[in-house]
Amino acid sequence: MASNPRDSALPFGRKAMSFAIALLLASTGLAMADELTPNDYSYLLSGYGLGRDSDVLSTMTPRERARLHDLIHGLRNDQARRDEAVRSQLYIAYTRECEAWALAHSGEDCSPARDGTIEPGKQIADRICNQCHLFGGGMAPSFFRLARQRNWDARAVAEALAQSHDMVPIALPDIERDKLAAYINSFR
Repeated sequence: MASNPRDSALPFGRKAMSFAIALLLASTGLAMADELTPNDYSYLLSGYGLGRDSDVLSTMTPRERARLHDLIHGLRNDQARRDEAVRSQLYIAYTRECEAWALAHSGEDCSPARDGTIEPGKQIADRICNQCHLFGGGMAPSFFRLARQRNWDARAVAEALAQSHDMVPIALPDIERDKLAAYINSFR
């Protein structure tokens, strides 16, 4: 196989050049077409508790990951706008994943929790809480933030539901408050 004359003009091969470009982009905080950078993951972990292996990030399409990267970096000088845009993008991805799961699994609204012990609480949250609290938004703190503020139990959930909601107070039986508390605590 004959070599391309233009390749001999390069100080190193095409693969090495591609690797060097990827390394340069990663070191400057720029994402490749469909990847999140280490800086992106650091932001998502510290603000939302989302690691590289989180369900919502792992089910995102390359286009969604690129959009998320653009939001994280494009709005970094306006933290409030950036956080709201990122929360919105994360919730869109979560909702899309739930819809796909529901189509494939009749009678189920969303994929189950990895930890079966918190699944009943996740089902409650998917039904009445996640729209505002999964990633937070407006005046609603995220479950990640709530879990870091205190240890939740049925009594704490009852107090929060009665006192801090602008909408009609949400009433849940003790057993459901316990399950919801376990789910919130899982965000630690």
